[in-house]
Amino acid sequence: MDVEREIRALANWPESGHLVLSVYLDASRTDEHARQKLRIFIKDRVKQLEKEMAGRRSRWAAVEEDVRFIERYVEGLLAGLHDSEYNGIALFCCEHEGLRSVIRSRIAFPNAFHVAPRPRIRPLAHLYDEFETALFVDAGQSHAAIYLVAAGEIDRVVTIENEITPRPKPGRLPPSGRGDDQAGAHYRQVSDHLVREADEAGVRNVLLSGTSQAVASLKRLLPKRLAEHVIAELSLGKNPSREQVRESAVKALREAERAREEAVVRQVLEMKTQAARVAVGVDQVLRALAHGRVHRLLISDRFVRAGFRCTSCGKLGEKPPESCELCGEPVVSTDLGEAMVVSAIQRGADIDEIVGHAEFEELGGVAALLRY
Repeated sequence: MDVEREIRALANWPESGHLVLSVYLDASRTDEHARQKLRIFIKDRVKQLEKEMAGRRSRWAAVEEDVRFIERYVEGLLAGLHDSEYNGIALFCCEHEGLRSVIRSRIAFPNAFHVAPRPRIRPLAHLYDEFETALFVDAGQSHAAIYLVAAGEIDRVVTIENEITPRPKPGRLPPSGRGDDQAGAHYRQVSDHLVREADEAGVRNVLLSGTSQAVASLKRLLPKRLAEHVIAELSLGKNPSREQVRESAVKALREAERAREEAVVRQVLEMKTQAARVAVGVDQVLRALAHGRVHRLLISDRFVRAGFRCTSCGKLGEKPPESCELCGEPVVSTDLGEAMVVSAIQRGADIDEIVGHAEFEELGGVAALLRY
């Protein structure tokens, strides 16, 4: 599944008045205690939802089939009937609008159960930010495997095999350096495949694995625009398993993301007084979003703030007015962090969820790099 495309589709979900259930599950532990804990979590949230809608039977009837779908899915998951190889599951349901989406991840989600007019996508956006799409290349002198790793999972693999003339035994003359020429042609072929894959997938993370000679030979052939996106050079041994590749990619991506977060926070701190280039704090970021100026939204993983959203024009703010100041239509309460992430994705901005950064928290936990 193309997680980025799914996130965009959910962010642009048309608000029809029908409620959407967004459920995130941590399925990383399979012992009986963990299964029972997950079962109780779902049971308690369903009871809470029934209680909240006790006086509005028509509203409960509108979501009941979605609730039953989630209950059936979770029971099947706990019984090992489906998706047992995944650690994280995200479910999005709205029977009236034909929405039944199951997103599977090797990375666990914190358990969460949301009911709102729109899908809850912030945890999914965080997953995609934390584990951006990457290309992992396992290179040998005559073979190579190029793995596309998306949201912590191997999406596809391209293999390349070439016959290389063996080196001559000691005392014999080499056949005019033919083996070296063949090896060079092999690495050029791998480099060409890698460039095409990177361009098609829009990848900015490359991991190289193999002997030091193989990695160096391949890296020399990469164009500068791709070589500068090599985030790790590894040696996993000959023919690593898919799980070794996946785990190594996840670890390297997590480390690279922490480094990028530190760099972008430093950039914001240095430019925080330059209003033409950066927005800092809720008010400034909301104005920048409203004018389509946000290029990159930075939001703390701890950011929680209540606010409002206009049901017509989408205006966001902290203190709800009686009606929207722009279009006069009704406003509804909203989770402002979620709403800002949705707004940024709708406008094509990148999202960085900043994890545990004290100086960034002092700025208000939200900032943006601007387009112009």
